[in-house]
Amino acid sequence: GQYIMPNLYAGTYEMVVGDLPWETVTTQIVVQAGDNEFNFQLERSPRTLPTGPDAYGYVIYDNYDAEAVVYNWIEVVPSQGGNGTVLNLSENSSTVINLPFTVQFYGQSYTSITVADNGFVMLGSSSSGEWGPYPIPRTEPPNGFVAPYYTDWIPNQGGTIAYFADAANHRVTVEWYNII
Repeated sequence: GQYIMPNLYAGTYEMVVGDLPWETVTTQIVVQAGDNEFNFQLERSPRTLPTGPDAYGYVIYDNYDAEAVVYNWIEVVPSQGGNGTVLNLSENSSTVINLPFTVQFYGQSYTSITVADNGFVMLGSSSSGEWGPYPIPRTEPPNGFVAPYYTDWIPNQGGTIAYFADAANHRVTVEWYNII
C-alpha cells in the first residue's frame, strides 16, 4: 500500500505495517523533513482468507476473512413475520427435528438434525445440548455440526429459537432470535 506521512522530522524511523497486529512487516526508513510518501508491498495475510476448501469442498469463513459470505435472510420466527416452528428449549437443551429430505454432510446422509440452545445445529440425532463452547476441532461431541452462534445461551430468559424446513427448496433454516 501507499502511505503518506506529513510533517516528519528528518531522521531514521522504524515503521511497522500490516493488516492485523500479528501479521506485520517491520522496516527502517530514512526520511527528509516535511511530507514523505512510502510504498510497501504486503502479501495478503492468510488470516484474512477463508479456510479450505477441504477434501469435500467445504470452506470455513470467520469474522477475520476479507471475503464476505453472500446470503439472503430468511425470517423464521413467527413473531417477526416468519412461518417457522418455535422450539421451546431451556438452558443446555436440544431437540431432534426430522427433515423432509436427506442432507449430505462429509459423505454421510442425514434425515434429522439436532438443534441446541447453545447456537449450533448437529447433523443427526442427539439428546444433549450441554456442549461448549469448546475449541474446534475436537474429538468429543459435538461433531458434524454448524455453529453460527456457538456460546452458552440461556433461552428461557428471553428470545426465540425457531426453524423452518423447506422441502420444496431442500433447505432448513434455524434462527436464534434475541437469545440471552
